[in-house]
Amino acid sequence: ADVSRNIMPAERRPLAPKVARGEFHLLSIGINAYQHCPLLQTAVRGATEIARVLMDRYGFVREQVTLLLEEQATRPELIRTLRDLARKLRSDDSLMIFFAGHGHLDEFGLGHWLPVEASLSEPADWLSNADIKNVLRVTKARHVLLVSDSCFAGDFFRDAGPGAPGITDAYVEMAFQKMSRQVLASGGLEPVL
Repeated sequence: ADVSRNIMPAERRPLAPKVARGEFHLLSIGINAYQHCPLLQTAVRGATEIARVLMDRYGFVREQVTLLLEEQATRPELIRTLRDLARKLRSDDSLMIFFAGHGHLDEFGLGHWLPVEASLSEPADWLSNADIKNVLRVTKARHVLLVSDSCFAGDFFRDAGPGAPGITDAYVEMAFQKMSRQVLASGGLEPVL
């Protein structure tokens, strides 16, 4: 699909911020072939297409793009990669994380990503949304965008504050200078198709 049709016309597009910009990093995770959970059909394609579009159209460079697909997306590797990114990113860098795979809400109402080896009967296999948020809080990156295409991804919003004011050029420039942590989820606290 051609996403360029959905972009605002140039005369209405907010100005690019006039602040120092660091590197733009992407961690894109896609799991179709779960070992102990139902298989998915579009997660890997979503993760690879996000990476392709960001590199082809938005200036992300291959050296700052990490893809964890299928058997690479184990719990230890997800934790290691998230912590490595949190450790190495600088205060002028930006990070986008895309996750396409199964999510799970446990008996306590807490959300989790399910790595490739996870089973619904073993909580030690899961990666909690709280653990993900904690790693994202300590990174020095100025901007972090988390896109979670999974069931129960709305759990990331439980401590969210009010929405943004009207978007103007001045607001975009001011906001780009501040640290931000944003989440885009495919659903709330329910299963998604």
